[in-house]
Amino acid sequence: MHDASDCLAVLLDPATKNFSEWLLGRELFLETKNLLKTQHQEAYTALKKMSVPQVNVESEVLANNENEPTENMAISLDLKDDEDPEDLFDDSDEDIDGPSIVLPQEQPKDGEVDLISEADKVFEKWMEFTPAFGDYLVEGSETLVSNKTTGKVSFREIVSKSDTKKYYRTGGLAAYPHCAG
Repeated sequence: MHDASDCLAVLLDPATKNFSEWLLGRELFLETKNLLKTQHQEAYTALKKMSVPQVNVESEVLANNENEPTENMAISLDLKDDEDPEDLFDDSDEDIDGPSIVLPQEQPKDGEVDLISEADKVFEKWMEFTPAFGDYLVEGSETLVSNKTTGKVSFREIVSKSDTKKYYRTGGLAAYPHCAG
């Protein structure tokens, strides 16, 4: 008996993904799909949060009201595209406590909901996507042969001739960077 974590590769490989329910059975397919979706949400959210631009701002700390520099401090701030680093500094109470800054606010929880929604859209797009397998054949393979009656290509035909690595190298990784982990 397999558990869902053992079967993730079936959904990540475009050659087997379309046959995953047949390969795994309905119950294990649904468990695996739910696990992959959850892991994708976590990875997508983490990746998007990492890609927030950071700006390094140097600030000279002034000592004892004589405007003499004492040391340099590097401060790393997360800024939005339309924010100016100079706007973060407030010198109105500089006489008492030295220079001060406004700290960036934490992202609201509803921002995370938006990222999960985005992640789910990418995930569903992946689950519905079928590459043109004829463009990603193992070197030396003959073209894919479809059934004369149905026009469909069999599981055996696809997995025996498709080159998943070639798919990811030539475009799949750009289209679905979160799937090829």
